[in-house]
Amino acid sequence: MQGIQVVSEGIILSIHVVPGAKRQQLIGLWGENAFKIAISAPPVDDKANRALIEFLSFSLKIPKRNILLVSGNTGRDKRIKIVGDASQLEKEMEEWIRKSLTEKK
Repeated sequence: MQGIQVVSEGIILSIHVVPGAKRQQLIGLWGENAFKIAISAPPVDDKANRALIEFLSFSLKIPKRNILLVSGNTGRDKRIKIVGDASQLEKEMEEWIRKSLTEKK
């Protein structure tokens, strides 16, 4: 699936973050290989990064300790590693994406 890279410890997501949004949501795809996610927190003092991890944790029902920021600490383009069973995580991501994008319509 686009935006998801399978690694031995789980998956890595490519994400483009839109900080300071009115509501937190998966907006859709960003380009060909990333997800665009709106986060309500401002991009200061690591608030948007923490909010992104909390949003993913809540949305995917995954403990925050299993979600790691791999790159993009100060930019909008980020790589997030989710530790766990890669095939199960891919299924959960696909379901979340389908559900999130269907609800927007």
